Amino acid sequence: MKKVVLMAMLVVLVTSSYVFAWRGDCSCYFKKETDINSVKMFQKDSYQLRDELMIKKFELKNEYAKEPKDVSRIEALRKEILELRNKINSIAEKYNVFWGNRGRGGCGKCCNDLRW
Repeated sequence: MKKVVLMAMLVVLVTSSYVFAWRGDCSCYFKKETDINSVKMFQKDSYQLRDELMIKKFELKNEYAKEPKDVSRIEALRKEILELRNKINSIAEKYNVFWGNRGRGGCGKCCNDLRW
C-alpha cells in the first residue's frame, strides 16, 4: 500500500512540475524589432515623469517605515504614483515602446531583468 501511495505522489509531483515549468511560446516584446529613435523620444518625453515617479516611490517607502503610519498621506502618494504611471504609459504607447511591466505578456524568463 505504501508503494502505491508513494508512486502516486511521485507521478503527481513529476507531472505538476512539468506542467508548471512549461509555459508555451514566449510572448515577449523581444520578438518585435525596436525602433531606437522611438525609444530615445520616449526617454526624452518621459524623463521628468520617470524621475518624479522614482521620488514618489521613495516617499511612499518612507511613509510605510514611519510609526504611526499616516494613512491619508500613503493613499495620496499611491494615487500620485498611479497617475504618473498612467502618464508614462500613455507616452510609451504614443511611441509604441515597452515600458516596465504593463501586464502585456512576458514569459518571466527573459523580461524580468529589463526595466526602464
